[in-house]
Amino acid sequence: MLFAAILLKGYQMKEDMNKTQNQSANKAEPKKLMRNGFNRGGIVLTFMGMGLYFQSQKGIDKQFYSILAASIIAASISGFSVIYDYDVWSTRRKITIHTICMALTVIPALIISGWYDLSSAAGWFGLIFSFVFSGLIVASIGYLVSKYILKNVPDKQKR
Repeated sequence: MLFAAILLKGYQMKEDMNKTQNQSANKAEPKKLMRNGFNRGGIVLTFMGMGLYFQSQKGIDKQFYSILAASIIAASISGFSVIYDYDVWSTRRKITIHTICMALTVIPALIISGWYDLSSAAGWFGLIFSFVFSGLIVASIGYLVSKYILKNVPDKQKR
């Protein structure tokens, strides 16, 4: 989430000062969005962490690493979802930043999970394929819901 906060701050500083009134009102939001992201991710991590704690009392085994990976994945998805609330960015930029953040958190979680046999190239291929395929499916569903049901994805304007 720190990576997203740094990117959010960097892009905020690059934004043109001559934006429309609606967009300039959104420039005050990055701190609020970062706080919301930490809250969303923190709440999920707290509840998942409780399960992780009780599992660790039984001993650290394969199930412990599985719960740890699921906790990291759930918290990162929840925390980074605030990227889509930042209305100053284009949809393409939001998706790109979200994909980078997911790759930096979910792939390491998948590596430590023990779900893949990483001693072979097939295991690594399976890990990357499952990350990309599930990401494409979830992102496509999210985009379609945002565009056609919530109607908060703007159509391209003719220039």
